Amino acid sequence: MALFPRLFRLAGNISAGAISVGDFNGDGIPDLAYTDYSNQSIDVLIGNSNGTFQTPVTFAIGGNPYALASGDFNNDGLPDLAAVNHAGTDPLSVLLDTTPLTPTDHAKRRSHQRRRNCRQ
Repeated sequence: MALFPRLFRLAGNISAGAISVGDFNGDGIPDLAYTDYSNQSIDVLIGNSNGTFQTPVTFAIGGNPYALASGDFNNDGLPDLAAVNHAGTDPLSVLLDTTPLTPTDHAKRRSHQRRRNCRQ
């Protein structure tokens, strides 16, 4: 039995560096964010529930990002992204998540977070 029986590959001309996992669209399914050094962007792959991902959503930030972190930087309950840039005038880029969530979405997110914390 293979430990990792499924492989997902990104197509295209990218220079992926750092990666972060989070529920960036509030649907309870893990998504992936990664830095793309050559395209000077942060790309987000929205997760499908079957281990695959949708086409990347690209956020141009400039500065050749090479490090990435996610966290709730503005205390709104949504995961944000911060990247350290190698070049340019801005050494740090922050993307604040503005996904609109209903009260039901917030309850689902809290429930998912509690389940995940119990497994750790």
